[in-house]
Amino acid sequence: MGVYVFADIHGNYKLWTAIKNYYKTTDKLIFLGDACDRGPDGIKIMKEMFQDKRITYILGNHEDLLLDYINNGITESLIVSKELINHNGSLKTLKDFQKLTFLDQNDLIENLKNKTKKYFIYINKDKKNFFLSHAGIDIDNINNIDYKKLLWDRDHIKSNKKWDNKYKYWYVVHGHTPVQILQPDKIVPEIYKYYNNHKIDIDLGTASSNKIAVLNLDTLQVKYFKENEDE
Repeated sequence: MGVYVFADIHGNYKLWTAIKNYYKTTDKLIFLGDACDRGPDGIKIMKEMFQDKRITYILGNHEDLLLDYINNGITESLIVSKELINHNGSLKTLKDFQKLTFLDQNDLIENLKNKTKKYFIYINKDKKNFFLSHAGIDIDNINNIDYKKLLWDRDHIKSNKKWDNKYKYWYVVHGHTPVQILQPDKIVPEIYKYYNNHKIDIDLGTASSNKIAVLNLDTLQVKYFKENEDE
């Protein structure tokens, strides 16, 4: 059994199909959120992920936005938040949600509320501790977690603080911030390790790059999938 983590698939069903078919039924797949928006098949991917027993689903800010739109009334949200919806690429997701039957809508809402986690901690074979969340965290805050920041925060990326030696066996793996923002000169997107490799950003900006990374949490090896081929 392997333990693997990926993030920010943003409605790309071809990449989800490649991942779900590549890994074994005995493997554990940890998804760091943002299955929906930007790409066309977010609702379809979410429904399948919730049925896949390999998946541990961590909430992303785009799932949080979907719940917010639903709680506030999608029709009203489409009117008052059109600019925000377009900015976040949410229109197709909301339209597909509206097309679901009432029972399927309720099922998806219940899954988003009850089958997702805000974060997950995995201890690998080498006794390394991995804090897994959508947006990441300042390691000093793991005992005083602001759950909204786990979905939205980017300030921890900009921090100049040194990694505290008391957390030398801790690592933070996150998505949310495309690596292209952190590595603007890199032509081919790859995962980004920083803070002396204690933080790992695995968001490859899939909505535009059509590429996604899957990180093995025991070996720290990465497998990259492209929309039309894997490497």
